[in-house]
Amino acid sequence: IDLQTGDVICTGRHVKYLPMPWTSELVLGPLRPLVKWITSYFPDKYISLNPSIDDLLQFEEISEDHKTGRFHVESDHHNPMGSVHGGCQSMGIEMIGQGYADASLKGKNPLLRSIAVSFMSAGTKEIKFDADWIHVADNSASMSVKVFTTSGKPASEGILHFVTDHKNKND
Repeated sequence: IDLQTGDVICTGRHVKYLPMPWTSELVLGPLRPLVKWITSYFPDKYISLNPSIDDLLQFEEISEDHKTGRFHVESDHHNPMGSVHGGCQSMGIEMIGQGYADASLKGKNPLLRSIAVSFMSAGTKEIKFDADWIHVADNSASMSVKVFTTSGKPASEGILHFVTDHKNKND
């Protein structure tokens, strides 16, 4: 949502196919209020830092054109079972996708309008990103950003849709 105009800038969809262990379902189900209350007393090291997305998700390697990237998973980026958090993967997909769109559609002013992420398997320790165009037209473009584990197994895929050559309402 654009805070100045109230317009919807981008919509997103998060699809999760990974089954959760029964213990997680127990904790996330009836015990969720208790867990939330207990964790509210843990210090949040990021509150005083007011970090940006770039501060929270630092790639170890990104190609010059942003087509590919490699990200080392730290404790802040995974769940208690050691799997990369879906939100972390989604942010990486968006960062790689927007960077690749900006680099390869120079002068077309690409604006992300929607993103849909499907999760297929758990990534751990390190994940790799690879972006490819699906379709590029005069005023729009669609991209796939795939996320792989270090063994090359697909972890997730994001489909991003951009509008191009749009006019900013403030121009």
